[in-house]
Amino acid sequence: MMAALNGPDVDLHEVIANKDVFTWNNLTYIIPYDGSTRVLLDNVFGYVKPGKMTALMGESGAGKTTLLNTLAQRITMGTINGDMLVNAKPLPASFNRSCGYVAQADNHMAELTVRESLRFAAELRQPSSVPLEDKYDYVEKIIYLLGMQNYAEAYVGKTGRGLNVEQRKKLSIGVELVAKPSLLLFLDEPTSGLDSQSAWSIVQFMRALADSGQSILCTIHQPSATLFEQFDRLLLLKKGGKMVYFGDIGPNSSTLLSYFERQSGVKCGVSENPAD
Repeated sequence: MMAALNGPDVDLHEVIANKDVFTWNNLTYIIPYDGSTRVLLDNVFGYVKPGKMTALMGESGAGKTTLLNTLAQRITMGTINGDMLVNAKPLPASFNRSCGYVAQADNHMAELTVRESLRFAAELRQPSSVPLEDKYDYVEKIIYLLGMQNYAEAYVGKTGRGLNVEQRKKLSIGVELVAKPSLLLFLDEPTSGLDSQSAWSIVQFMRALADSGQSILCTIHQPSATLFEQFDRLLLLKKGGKMVYFGDIGPNSSTLLSYFERQSGVKCGVSENPAD
């Protein structure tokens, strides 16, 4: 993974040190609703660092996807207040191009094969100055990294026919990776609808991406303890888009648990899931 994304014999510490850090502060999002207004995000702050994987969690309706869409500049209505910065400076014009966004719905052209889908994305989204041969070589690397060699020539097909749920999710991630997102990869519930083995496979792949220097921000719903521990940091929201926690999870979720145990007085048992 490291060599494929950054080239051979590269210094990982240098790669991470030279990458950009994305921060947001006092982020508030208000929409018009039923003659008045409703607050969907309320003074949310946080940051994502290269080489780290941040989980975005909260109950249904807490504003996880809303926050992800706001940070990814995908909001078209309402009022957004607060600061979003790259290296403590306002967002550059190239911000959208330097981010990848894996949506929850896996929308692909049913008539294309896996390889054709990835080549199409690479041709459209990598700069025109990159030779076509280099784009296609990078597609082959991504197919190899995602372990899609066995079905690279398979047609995507419609849901229920063609690729299964895990293969579709891998293709969605692949389509964003071939665009070479230099700043950040957003993922909206990449494990929803998958069985435990497939979910583990996807999260392990994301972990390898993060360990290769990628910044990852990912909403996740009811993860198992094993999946939860793969993340470095947690941003927890409650109803109304209010922040409950932003900080490290720690080894065996120790940092997170010590905080919540101090605040609530409730102990997390050995057999209980820290994510719950």
